[in-house]
Amino acid sequence: NVVQPAIPQVGIMQGIAGVSTGKGFQIPATAKVVVGKSAQRANFIIEDPHVSNVHCSIRYIPATGMYSVIDHSSNGTYVNGTRLVKENAMMLPAGTILVIANENNKIKLG
Repeated sequence: NVVQPAIPQVGIMQGIAGVSTGKGFQIPATAKVVVGKSAQRANFIIEDPHVSNVHCSIRYIPATGMYSVIDHSSNGTYVNGTRLVKENAMMLPAGTILVIANENNKIKLG
């Protein structure tokens, strides 16, 4: 019998490029993280003129170990060079790197 590794109950995201480098966030299943430059509307702040006030939102789904990412921005949220469809939830696996507006800002999921 092959034992599958347990799926973590809490998601993780980490800034890996740009002004959020080194900034991490745990994402409980009951919460979402809002990425943006507005301190009033976002809880993962990226102070960059190309980042929207509310740029994207991220939820962790413990049942699947996946992340639900919704782009809300003017300048886009990208995965592997492809812009996410605005206001459509995309299910992404741990290890995915999100590019926020441009190559200057990157967040790694998981």
